[in-house]
Amino acid sequence: MRGNPWGTPEFRAHLDGKADDRRAAWPIAVVPSRILTAIGGRSRALRLTRETVDKQAGRMPDTPGHDDVVAADYAKAQRILTDGEVFQVSPRAAVGFVEDDGKLWMIALKSSGDGKETYLTSLHRARRSDLRRAGRRGERLEGRQQSPARP
Repeated sequence: MRGNPWGTPEFRAHLDGKADDRRAAWPIAVVPSRILTAIGGRSRALRLTRETVDKQAGRMPDTPGHDDVVAADYAKAQRILTDGEVFQVSPRAAVGFVEDDGKLWMIALKSSGDGKETYLTSLHRARRSDLRRAGRRGERLEGRQQSPARP
């Protein structure tokens, strides 16, 4: 992946739902091989689709969104994948966590049915209980041996 899109006017317009370019997806991070293999993916580029952007922004029916997420927060996806704790939660999906300035952040990602694409499905602030639940529910793929959920 070349460069980071979150500082560009085009990416901000994409997030705001005002983009003329209705691109299917933006590459926002690189998925480590161990995670990619676990979820049956073949594309290391983690993509953010317009549908997910609209869901995140609360522009879809019956979806409250995450109004505390701003464009620069999408940089956390790479940090979570490389420095955070990541757990496989289903054959094609994983969740990851990282603490940033005392706040816990979470991403959810999945591979497409054919494995050709890897998508970010959510980025938001999380609770410690979310991390504990992921640790009980899924296999740890990446991360420290000592969970930040434990003292």
